[in-house]
Amino acid sequence: MPFPVTVELVEALLVVSVYFGVALVALEGGHVNVTFATDKLSPRARHFLDGLCNLLAAFAFIFLSFSAWLIAENSIKLMEYRLAVLRFPLWPFKTLFAFGLSLMALQLVINVIKAFYLAAGRETYAGISAMPKAEDPGLG
Repeated sequence: MPFPVTVELVEALLVVSVYFGVALVALEGGHVNVTFATDKLSPRARHFLDGLCNLLAAFAFIFLSFSAWLIAENSIKLMEYRLAVLRFPLWPFKTLFAFGLSLMALQLVINVIKAFYLAAGRETYAGISAMPKAEDPGLG
């Protein structure tokens, strides 16, 4: 039997720990991908492909964040709470969820600009010579 309100608190904090982290992962270029085909492309073609993929993802996250903001706005208007052992507010975490999605959308737009800038043949963008790649953790 869990302590009172711990289940609700863990569920709510999961929003913060996951959706604020995805923008950082996008900044560092870390994600699950298989690069056996794209490694054979020229750097310009790789940057262009990165730009297209980030553009598609940016459109998806802009749509998701817009929808999440609408849901958060309704939750704030209702002052939505979860009824459990104690009344637990949901509206702050729905707002944080929307904010995290918005940060991800913003980071993807920045990645699009970087990738297309480098694909245009520029040597560097903001001091970097390539899109960042997270280190391989060596798990497999």
